[in-house]
Amino acid sequence: MSESARPIIAERSQREAGGKCWWWLSGDTYPHRDLLKRHGARFSSRRRAWYWIGETLPAAIQALVGEPEAPLPEPVLPPALERQILAVLAEDDARRTPALPVEPMPDIPAEESPERPSIRVSKPASPPSDGALDAVQHAIRAVKREPPMAPSAPPVSTGRLARIDQAFCGEITGSITGQVFCYGYSIHDGIAVYINLAGPRMAVEAIRAKLSKGEHVTVVPPDSPSVELTAGEGSTGMYHAYLHYLPEARFASLILVHAWAVAPNYGGKATTFIVRISDAQAAAKLAHHVTQLVNVPVFEAWSAYLYDAGHRAMLVRKTRSAGGIDLLTVDLDVDAWTRLITGGLEQGVIVLPQQTT
Repeated sequence: MSESARPIIAERSQREAGGKCWWWLSGDTYPHRDLLKRHGARFSSRRRAWYWIGETLPAAIQALVGEPEAPLPEPVLPPALERQILAVLAEDDARRTPALPVEPMPDIPAEESPERPSIRVSKPASPPSDGALDAVQHAIRAVKREPPMAPSAPPVSTGRLARIDQAFCGEITGSITGQVFCYGYSIHDGIAVYINLAGPRMAVEAIRAKLSKGEHVTVVPPDSPSVELTAGEGSTGMYHAYLHYLPEARFASLILVHAWAVAPNYGGKATTFIVRISDAQAAAKLAHHVTQLVNVPVFEAWSAYLYDAGHRAMLVRKTRSAGGIDLLTVDLDVDAWTRLITGGLEQGVIVLPQQTT
């Protein structure tokens, strides 16, 4: 390989021990695309990189690879931030730990007194110890190579209102009388998290009642297979309703939003959703969710990094939708988001804001 040629860099990724090994190939891959394809590699348009799944790269691909990048080191926090994090963790533990009754302890001779265990505050879950790069480390490294651009400004709106697009998706059926039409829906893991429907009030209320009881209804598009909408088996009362009724026309417009989107659970690992009007609005809403989730400070200046890195780490991704609604799924994984912040600080992708006196 000539000195002017840019080598291909291979990064090994394995989410869990015993799982599949992924090799991400970046660099000057275009001249070798036919060779990569012949040996089973595929191209990811989202990450703009080739990947190969397996424990060991084929010899032909290995011959193209330069020195592999070393895995990211364990994040080391700045002293000031580490003290602030430990103080927040201690305060949070004190607030959530219930007081236990104190029982008198028997007298123990000094020579038999057991050694008192030390108290230690653990850091978030560490990355894999086998040198593999996981999704969070890949995201930090990718953002470091290509710094995120500032999200575009949101469209002009009046007050706190913004327009959500809608379009006809089909007719909703479900053992009801009267025609009910669907103007948008979003589905996550088989559960409908957003439904926009309209029709005669009694028929709309019937659809609302069926979904509230955990039953399913069906959207029948004019030119594609039908789609089932449900709150999930055994799930009842999971929707917040936004109803507008036109009495003179006996016509109702109803939007149902799943409780996961309206009242997120910040207590551990959960899922919530963001209606994206613009990237700037979605980035600001994501920063709010992360602020509520993690036990470390989050600053407004980090919004673009969290939005970009969250997408790359697959903590933020587009939800299957129809009808003009643009919905993002957000994994509320406290360990992953904390590592994105501490890793970004360690790698210099984000910095602590300067304090003014």
